Amino acid sequence: MAASKHAVYATAKFLQGYSERDKVMRTLSFASLLIAGLSKRPSTARKFSTITGQLSLCRTILRLFDDIPMLAHTLSYGWGRQERSSLMQVIGVLQNIVNQLFFPVEHIAWAADNKLIDIPPGRWWTLSVTAWLTALCLGIIKSSGTLLELQEQKRMVFKQEKSLHGGHSQEAIQLAKQQTVVLLRILADASDLCNAVNWMPEGFLWANKLPNHWIGLFGTISSLIKLGLVVQSKR
Repeated sequence: MAASKHAVYATAKFLQGYSERDKVMRTLSFASLLIAGLSKRPSTARKFSTITGQLSLCRTILRLFDDIPMLAHTLSYGWGRQERSSLMQVIGVLQNIVNQLFFPVEHIAWAADNKLIDIPPGRWWTLSVTAWLTALCLGIIKSSGTLLELQEQKRMVFKQEKSLHGGHSQEAIQLAKQQTVVLLRILADASDLCNAVNWMPEGFLWANKLPNHWIGLFGTISSLIKLGLVVQSKR
């Protein structure tokens, strides 16, 4: 009973945060799309597609308020002087710029879609997906660079330990854990990239060629990884 009560309180506390709640909604949205795509019954597919659509719309509307938090993050990162190399610094700055641009572009697309402004929404949705796709590519490159840096650090630690006592220190274990986290982030971004390409205009790579169950699968993989990393960080 005490364990169940603790789980309820822990879940309630977790869902109080906007970022955490968004990740839960994202996971449910893509999982629903996966079920809809795999379902053999049209009525079931329709119901789960409705859940996907409504959760996706909810997340889009909530992102109307994300410009300022993103700007705060961009200003906090600055020119990325904390990065270990100039390349990582440039990629980090570019990624923040693209992410910053994504939000107003998506807001315009949403407003045009709902006839709040009289412009064609299609090109703005394409621009928002392009910004997301670009940010994902930059994120994968940056994470790959981080992975190489961690591998080099781990190699140096192992070399040092071998000459001293031949065991594995806490530092080496922590570096290995960090590598696992970075690898998971790359997998999440790569899964999202598959969907981002699919939502680009037809003729671009595999755009508009993925069925719903594949979109749902890629999105669910990415969402579960991101949700899991947040839960782990909370511990």
